[in-house]
Amino acid sequence: MTQPLHFEEPPQINRRHIIPDDVVKLLTGNPGEWMVVRDNAPTANAAYATAHQIRHGRLIAFRPPGAFEARGRTVEGTFRVYARYIGPDGDHL
Repeated sequence: MTQPLHFEEPPQINRRHIIPDDVVKLLTGNPGEWMVVRDNAPTANAAYATAHQIRHGRLIAFRPPGAFEARGRTVEGTFRVYARYIGPDGDHL
């Protein structure tokens, strides 16, 4: 059964749910350690895109660009994003 037509404002997109701010603190506090930062991406492409955004500093919390490494992976049918902090100059630890 479908709802009757009606006017409604679309909900705001909450991108903070993708990767909580405290994750960045954990990563910077444990340089070189890989961590699952997202384990519920809707598709493999979404996981790869999030990893790309982390690597290139497109997500503000993951700046400067190159300070974090990130990879998208499919594990047992779940699309995950792994990341680690490597330093502000991108120096591999």
